[in-house]
Amino acid sequence: MAKSSKSLKKVVIQKDSHSNGECTRILNWVRFYSCHWPEVTPATPTTLVLAGIGTNLACQSGVVPDQHKMDELSGLADDVESACGLRLESVSGGNSGSLGWALSTTDVGRVDELRLGEAILLGLDPLTRLPIDGLRQDGFQLIAEVIEMKTKPTRPWGAIAQTAFGPVATDELSFGLDYGALLRAATSPFVTKIVTSA
Repeated sequence: MAKSSKSLKKVVIQKDSHSNGECTRILNWVRFYSCHWPEVTPATPTTLVLAGIGTNLACQSGVVPDQHKMDELSGLADDVESACGLRLESVSGGNSGSLGWALSTTDVGRVDELRLGEAILLGLDPLTRLPIDGLRQDGFQLIAEVIEMKTKPTRPWGAIAQTAFGPVATDELSFGLDYGALLRAATSPFVTKIVTSA
């Protein structure tokens, strides 16, 4: 039976480590599974199609993306295509941590995409947490309503400046967010998301 495009699920295999052993394991996995996935039949209404491979360096491991690791990824893409007799749709060079490599290299090899989150959303280089030139770092704020505020029986003495949370509290507090906090706030059912223009 011919494959139905409505029944195809595209898969991108992720290479998370920097070890050569993982490259061998991925290639063996691809050879075993992706080259022999069954055609769509009434008994198997969905089939998987290998669409690409990628890496996610600098995320959990903190491994800095460099030319050697990206050349290894390009070589793995070639090996996967040879093993399966197909052309990959994408070779993903990683997340925002790969942006510095991509902007400085003279040879991106097979890498044809990056998955940018933190760099675009927060304007920060995740490898150093330093601002990226030309990008803003104040794109997101978490604003929380003050539920209860009581006057303390004793007053502080001296000149009053900003508190640890910014200006002296009135009825709201505003916080900047790092990437982890932004992900939690954006997916929380208890946080109302409001988009404003600059």
